[in-house]
Amino acid sequence: MEIGINKTMNKHQFYYFLLVCSIGCSLKTADTYDSLKIIDVKSHLQLYEKNEKKLFDFGNTSRIAFQGNDRLYIFTRIKTYRKMGWDDKGLPIEKSIRTDTTYDIFAIEKGKQMGLRYSIDNFQNEKGSVFQIDSVLEHIGLGKDNHKSFNFKLGIPSSVEKDGRNTIERFSFNKTTPEDPDSVYRFFDKDLSKIDFTFSAELDKESDSKLYKTIFIFKPIRKGTASPNVEIPRRFIENSIAISNFGHEKRLKEIFEKFKRDRQKSK
Repeated sequence: MEIGINKTMNKHQFYYFLLVCSIGCSLKTADTYDSLKIIDVKSHLQLYEKNEKKLFDFGNTSRIAFQGNDRLYIFTRIKTYRKMGWDDKGLPIEKSIRTDTTYDIFAIEKGKQMGLRYSIDNFQNEKGSVFQIDSVLEHIGLGKDNHKSFNFKLGIPSSVEKDGRNTIERFSFNKTTPEDPDSVYRFFDKDLSKIDFTFSAELDKESDSKLYKTIFIFKPIRKGTASPNVEIPRRFIENSIAISNFGHEKRLKEIFEKFKRDRQKSK
């Protein structure tokens, strides 16, 4: 996808990587083994499709739970219950009765390639099915290379705002094409430094803080500048991490314990 032009990306491909950023980013060791931390990794992309002359919004949220050296990758699954019915013409059709939200849990030890998959509703009765972490992350667009765009060298920020342990850096982007972003914002928070996830280990080290949000701003492009007879509106790409209010902590702790038992049995 080319931002603001069409659905075929070229050299601007890294912008899309920011949408599917990164469960594969670098991880550090948690501070205590018994502590349970859950984060939301969110991405939001606005894409203008010139043929339809519409601005589309794409969003993605992934959750990760941490306990010691173990991780749970939590993915939402919608279950739909149906029954047979009849339409106005008396023909048989399937009708949706209700939908339920459940979660698939991919448990893995840090640094390992193989883990065990469970369902959050029935994990007590499951042995766990084996999965490869790389294939899972690539399948959902969260491969290990997708975080590289966060490390771009942007030079000296044009402005810096500090508020206690929070810092916001604004950069004016050196545009080479009309579709390039006009500015980039990086948000840092020292209080999140112990979170066992990073968009950029390099920037975290340089700032002695945690890069927890980036925003790429694209100003409107006048008609005829990037494409004839098309005026492209303002767009943005935002990526962030935050402490999750997902809940289900008791059940997640039980899954961590079951995963430890199951992996010992498989050795």
